[in-house]
Amino acid sequence: MDLNAELQNFRNYLDQEQLTETTKCLYIQIIKQMFEEFYKENIEFNEENVRKWVVKKAAYNYRAAVVKYLKFKKLTWDIPRIRQRPKKSKRNVERERLKKIIEKLKGTHLYYIYKILYETGARISEVLELRLEDLLFDEGYIDFRKTKTGYPRLVKVKRSLLEELKSLYLYKLGYLTKDKLFYRRTKNRKIAYVMLYQDIDRMVKKGIITKEDAAFLKKTHSFRRALINEALLKTHNILGVKKFVGHKRLSSTEQYLHEATEEKEKEEIEKALGIE
Repeated sequence: MDLNAELQNFRNYLDQEQLTETTKCLYIQIIKQMFEEFYKENIEFNEENVRKWVVKKAAYNYRAAVVKYLKFKKLTWDIPRIRQRPKKSKRNVERERLKKIIEKLKGTHLYYIYKILYETGARISEVLELRLEDLLFDEGYIDFRKTKTGYPRLVKVKRSLLEELKSLYLYKLGYLTKDKLFYRRTKNRKIAYVMLYQDIDRMVKKGIITKEDAAFLKKTHSFRRALINEALLKTHNILGVKKFVGHKRLSSTEQYLHEATEEKEKEEIEKALGIE
């Protein structure tokens, strides 16, 4: 088989599909790699060997490329689905542990930033964009106006959180309703992130929190992930959770549902086996 000619024909087929240029190039490179490895190791191109190759690679893109190529060749081979391994940075963190870390920050502005993250499951970018006018004290809501999806979101919060924020900002007469609550002099969001991380490091130097605590605080999405997982396990209302946390697509929330369910099943098995 003329590999270059085969890849060109595959490329012509991909051009008819609704794929990005990057995806097309990636698929071609993967199929090229597959045939080169088969040729080098003298492996026959058949269903069993292709299945083994995809399983060995254990990556979604490899399976997607092979499935697309088989469709191009009009072959109805059964290629197993790849179960993606969860990234370590996205592991679920118990909310109780996060709560204890936040308590250590009492008396600092970081306490309020992370208290809002913990209570609302908001993104850190949304919290850093909050202004005094976004705290609806009488109604009991926080109004997230600048969100990732572009749609404003009202989130009902505990009265105790609003009271804490109210007591913090009532005596700061220099604050106007249009001032940002945190890092108000920074117009660039990236600078606000840098200042946030610098403040966390200062807390470590002062002995207020440990380096391990600081690592969790810098992974701000852990707070959002933990809240979503807990909400899904307690309510099983995926549409309600989607709306609460501001996901644009239901599939985004479903990813957390699978993770939360797997974690719960694991805990139940460990409990049944007496594993602490």
